[in-house]
Amino acid sequence: TLPPVAQLPRPDATPPPPPPPPVPTTQKTTPAAHQSDSKPLTSAQKASRKISTEQKKAKDAELSNAITKLNEEHTKKIAELAEAHSVGVDKLTKLVNAQTNYKKNRRPTLHNALLFAKRKEVNDPLPEGQKYSMQDIWKMVLDDPKFQDLTKEEEEKYKDDLQAHRDAKKVSVRASNFAAAEDVATTLDHIFNELDGLAMRTGIYASLWVTRGHAFDTHCATWYGTDNAMDFWEDVIKVEPHAVAKQFEMWACNQGQS
Repeated sequence: TLPPVAQLPRPDATPPPPPPPPVPTTQKTTPAAHQSDSKPLTSAQKASRKISTEQKKAKDAELSNAITKLNEEHTKKIAELAEAHSVGVDKLTKLVNAQTNYKKNRRPTLHNALLFAKRKEVNDPLPEGQKYSMQDIWKMVLDDPKFQDLTKEEEEKYKDDLQAHRDAKKVSVRASNFAAAEDVATTLDHIFNELDGLAMRTGIYASLWVTRGHAFDTHCATWYGTDNAMDFWEDVIKVEPHAVAKQFEMWACNQGQS
């Protein structure tokens, strides 16, 4: 049987011209962005991940409390040992820790120690918005008889209390995203300065990336390199630092999802 008339070629039709050959291009082709083929998490997987996150937070808080308690006990033991052997607390602490530092740690002053003691006494019981200012607290210190004519041992005791508080803050979990962001910025600035100085003194090269661990954290991903260290990643590894930071941030936030 003949095919339908509509499919027969017209006798007077001219064949279409052949398609033009492809024009060569000198543009570099870029690989397609990586697409994740992972399936969405099920309700059970989300619940399991949430439980794991809550357990981790509980363990972190428990560890922070344990370290705080350890610091308090350590400070108390040092003070008792110093009194028993009639030596200064600072001297005994250095002997116990056997620290070798290029620069001395900043020791609390008596002024700050007395302020801390009085602030803890009068402000801790008060709610937010009703606490005394530092100026008012210092006036209370000057008017309080127990802070007058202190012995050397009493002065050292107040300083030790403030130092123990500072040590505990270094390892405690931050109470808010703002406090965490401030901690990150301050600590990273110190690390960058230290690495710059080390590179200048010794000629080392260093590079690092830092990112937040949760989508709700306010500090952003960043990277750092001494001198021209970041050229290594672009010229040899063939990846730009900001691309690494972006992928690192996405990965870290996925780890911290609840």
